[in-house]
Amino acid sequence: MFAVIAFLFLLNTERINCAVNATCQVGGTLCEDEFTECAKLFPPQAVTPGQPFAVADECENLTHFAELCPKSCMTCCNLPRFKCSDKEKDEKVCQSIKDSKLCETTDMVLRAKIKKSCAQTCGLCSSGSCVDKIKYCNASRCDEDLFKELCMSTCNHCDETACVDKAAVCPENLCRDSKYEPLMSEQCKKTCNKCGITCKDNLPSCDSLAKSGFCMKSDRTTVYTGANDTAPSTSNKKATDEPHQSRPEFPVHFILLQSEKYGIVSLKRMEGKVPNSEIAKIKHQWETNIRPKGEPIPFGQQLQPKTGSEIRKTYEFPRWRSSDVMTASLIASKPNMQIPSDSAVPLHRQNLIEKANKKAKVDKLACNPWFDVTKLRQSIIRDSIGNIKATRDKFEQLSKNEQYPIRRNVDFYNSHDNLILSNSTTNGYQETRNGSEDHFSEVTSIISNSREDSQDSQKLTLVRNQSTTENCFTAEQQLFLFLLKKNVEFVEGLGVNIPNNVKELLQTLPQTNIHGKLEPELYQDPSSLISRNAVEHSERTKHYYRTSLNTGNLTSELHI
Repeated sequence: MFAVIAFLFLLNTERINCAVNATCQVGGTLCEDEFTECAKLFPPQAVTPGQPFAVADECENLTHFAELCPKSCMTCCNLPRFKCSDKEKDEKVCQSIKDSKLCETTDMVLRAKIKKSCAQTCGLCSSGSCVDKIKYCNASRCDEDLFKELCMSTCNHCDETACVDKAAVCPENLCRDSKYEPLMSEQCKKTCNKCGITCKDNLPSCDSLAKSGFCMKSDRTTVYTGANDTAPSTSNKKATDEPHQSRPEFPVHFILLQSEKYGIVSLKRMEGKVPNSEIAKIKHQWETNIRPKGEPIPFGQQLQPKTGSEIRKTYEFPRWRSSDVMTASLIASKPNMQIPSDSAVPLHRQNLIEKANKKAKVDKLACNPWFDVTKLRQSIIRDSIGNIKATRDKFEQLSKNEQYPIRRNVDFYNSHDNLILSNSTTNGYQETRNGSEDHFSEVTSIISNSREDSQDSQKLTLVRNQSTTENCFTAEQQLFLFLLKKNVEFVEGLGVNIPNNVKELLQTLPQTNIHGKLEPELYQDPSSLISRNAVEHSERTKHYYRTSLNTGNLTSELHI
């Protein structure tokens, strides 16, 4: 938009004024612009006080922008605040007063002296009783009653005898305060109904506003179009004749300044929240708690006492010693958190607690665990469990190498019911069935059953019974031990030395019904169907038992 305006500046050669009555020869730049882009709309090099300014005719709302840019247009002298002249001849004196921010002083004696000498420089031309209550007043609307009251200086409606409020803001709740009544009667005649004239409303909706409680709100709009702030009544009755509804507290929108005559001279708007809101209540509780004991509460923050159902116990803010579970757990979860100074715990108690925590020691377990800690540490696998195959192999290897003592009080097998016949291949000898057409190898029987119902060429294999799950030997090892116990003399006759610990183990084996007495002449060579001589048979038998007992097959598996 600014580029278009600048382009139109060059096309149009017609020169018009920057603003209406732009004739400030002195004090044209005392104020500040209210629009951030004023320098682009009205370049400083193109502005001459009292001279036309080149602006395109197509530029809309020129007067409005000129009002927002009084410094760029050098029209500050047209504003009510600067619409006068300094009586001080030396301009440097007034400028130094403005630079030192003495123009903003609240000392009324000093302010009166500054206004007398440097009213235009400090913008105090309209600080009297007859001032404009709004910023921009259009003289063309002075025929309206509302604008006459709002723009008394512009509309020349400064009759001191008229019933108007001289102050810009008049809080009604101070009209009946004995401390402020003299000041309010002088500065806020209309609001406090001190004019002695008939009071009427300008709008028909004032009655509904009064019934809704609008007139009794301390934070209501200062200037409400057409509504009378005093009372909705159309009679000549004063507001003091009716019972006044008390307000909870003094409104913090205004701050009272002291004076010699009344103690207060003017009312000034103050920034801040409404005190009767929820936020203000929390703020008041916070300020009350952090205020040192014995310090008086500042004026305007004192709450009037409540009665009846309004009285209730209020929780202190912040509430450090809380019985709430979540709050207590939050504080307990932070042992290093420093307790604030406003807590109920005294300082010496806090020091004792801190010293006790520093000296505290962790108690060790005095009991002896039933499990073997050393074995658990040895069984810990520190490899990654992500490799499932390696982890499974690791566990299987540990289970095979684990040493467990044999249970002597366990009966391994008490009958032939513990023997299960199967066709699985064993590590013994093989026998080929005569006349068989299948021509496959089978495991031969290493036991010659003396019973009549025993079947030839049938393979016998001991399988661990479910009731003997605590046994650490396989079925083949158990069968071999039983056979060795039955044929100890036969094995020693072959020249095989049986270790003493193996003999002790054989003595602990229970008695079974297995008949496995081996005879040398009945033993056949497993590698062939043709029987060989006794010498070859004896040598092979010796070699087998020596391999089983001495070489390490049996001893390694039994961990002897």
